[in-house]
Amino acid sequence: MKKTFIAFFILLIFCGAVFFIGWTQLRVEPDSCGIVVTKLNGASEKPIQPGEFYWNWEFLLPTNAQLITFKVTPANLTKTTSGSLPSGQVYSSIYSSPNNFDYSFTISMTLSVSPEQIASMYKAGKISDNTTLTEYLNTCGDTICQLVANFYLKKLKDNPYLPIESYRRDEIVNSIRAYNEIPEVDIYQLALVSSKVPDYNLYDKMKKNYMESPVITNNNLLEKNDNSSKFESNSQKEDSELKQTEVVGEI
Repeated sequence: MKKTFIAFFILLIFCGAVFFIGWTQLRVEPDSCGIVVTKLNGASEKPIQPGEFYWNWEFLLPTNAQLITFKVTPANLTKTTSGSLPSGQVYSSIYSSPNNFDYSFTISMTLSVSPEQIASMYKAGKISDNTTLTEYLNTCGDTICQLVANFYLKKLKDNPYLPIESYRRDEIVNSIRAYNEIPEVDIYQLALVSSKVPDYNLYDKMKKNYMESPVITNNNLLEKNDNSSKFESNSQKEDSELKQTEVVGEI
């Protein structure tokens, strides 16, 4: 009876150890998720999440499986993009204007990636650990900031008198369509922190004056005259060659 009890106790300890080794959920911290990667089956399609029971037999084989964890807390980013309107500095220099038509936008945003998307991104090779996930979100922030800047510049060009602060987050998010370039990332918060906008009215006037200036017109005429001269020269050359051919024919 005593031996039976000891054997049963040892078996119970063994089963408990097996169960504990395969109980993957215990290895994932709150606000995190995990991806099981095994030598036999590769990366799991379903992420491991706290609060849900997971047991993986792959961990029973030594060195066969590993658990890669990722933080799923939203990333708060502040990004700035700047530049100048096309040929803005040229127009400012020609007309001695202090306005060089520079622009700058600082955008704050909150980005998030779901555990399911993290699993998909890992299988696609876009991320390999939590560090690369952070770098990926940072790059996505740069992309979103540029898309938002393009949105503001287009709106300013269409209506220079409407303040860009009047545009709401939903309108901006729907217009920039960031999901086309970064479908895995969700934009939870988007706000304009600061901005420097170009004077589109002045820019359009300078551009129009520049395009209609006598210098540009004369250059176009010179270019046409030059092309005409080249055409006449080629015609004269062809006539000369033709006459020489006729003379040779008569001889």
